[in-house]
Amino acid sequence: MKPGDIERSFSAGECILDLDARVRELYVIRSGEVRVGPDERLLGPGDLVGEVAAITGRPSQVRAVAESDGVALTLSLDLLQELCLKNGEFVLRLVRHLAEQLDSAGLEETAPVASAALAAASVARAILARAEPGRSPALVDGRLRELAKEADLDLVATYHEVQALLEEKVVLLSEDQLQILDRAALESMSG
Repeated sequence: MKPGDIERSFSAGECILDLDARVRELYVIRSGEVRVGPDERLLGPGDLVGEVAAITGRPSQVRAVAESDGVALTLSLDLLQELCLKNGEFVLRLVRHLAEQLDSAGLEETAPVASAALAAASVARAILARAEPGRSPALVDGRLRELAKEADLDLVATYHEVQALLEEKVVLLSEDQLQILDRAALESMSG
């Protein structure tokens, strides 16, 4: 598939996504700007449009109108799934984006959530359980979904814990593979 096969050009004033539309694809803005939602947020290159409606299959809760001429990449659900299966970094960025969307919408979780320390300990245990024993750096088997299941947390909570470990340089993400850099720190967290 060539980039031109998934590119969609849009003109200033054009409706890219209508309220209550049912879509099975999302857009990644490559150039130009798009106004989205009732708060009229201005999105630009790298931002996603229509991701919630495409992923959930529910009608769109926002309207997106091009502020300027531009180009967006059109990602079907099949292509999105392929990207997620092949590219762990893409998955982490998508989860981060969706978490930021939830946070900016002011939505609070309805289910009780374990304390931050318990969530960190659960993720540390899950990483250790899926890691090569006795190696440094140790490769971790599985993707974010498997870690979340092992830790008994949702994907967003697991992502945040993994992101914190990445920032603290306890683990490393290299070529879509998680690696343990500091086993002692993880063992300390898991207790």
